[in-house]
Amino acid sequence: MSDKLFRKIVESTVLKEIGEQGGLEYPSEACGVLVAEGSTLESIPFENIQDKLHAIEPERYTRTSLTAYNMNTLKLARVQENRDLRVIYHTHVECGAYFSDEDQECALNHEASGPVLPGVDYLVVSIYDRKPRAANLYRYDQSTNRYELVDGVELSG
Repeated sequence: MSDKLFRKIVESTVLKEIGEQGGLEYPSEACGVLVAEGSTLESIPFENIQDKLHAIEPERYTRTSLTAYNMNTLKLARVQENRDLRVIYHTHVECGAYFSDEDQECALNHEASGPVLPGVDYLVVSIYDRKPRAANLYRYDQSTNRYELVDGVELSG
């Protein structure tokens, strides 16, 4: 683990908390944010509202929470205004901790050719059979205009 933020994630309790949330919300994807609190990180779980959006507008929100996540943007804005937002996290259920094409699409501001949330990284945790198996951190790379893998770890859930 060479990335300082990722090392802090792994060495703190937040990765364990995300794994527990992922197990509880299984088989849906879990989501939330990590905020800096002095020299430590704190996890703030969010409700995955993807199923609610899918029920209201299935043509626009074609996937359910089994393969997608969506966060309350008002709550996210409040956290961003009042806290030091560092990471948005979500789980992948029964598959790897990759940053999907849809993740890229949602994280990028195509009009401004950059991230929607500058300076915020993305953590993806894979959950198999209610247990975390891997965690990968992705960061925006201006040279590729994409989020690229920064660091990762296999977990023994």
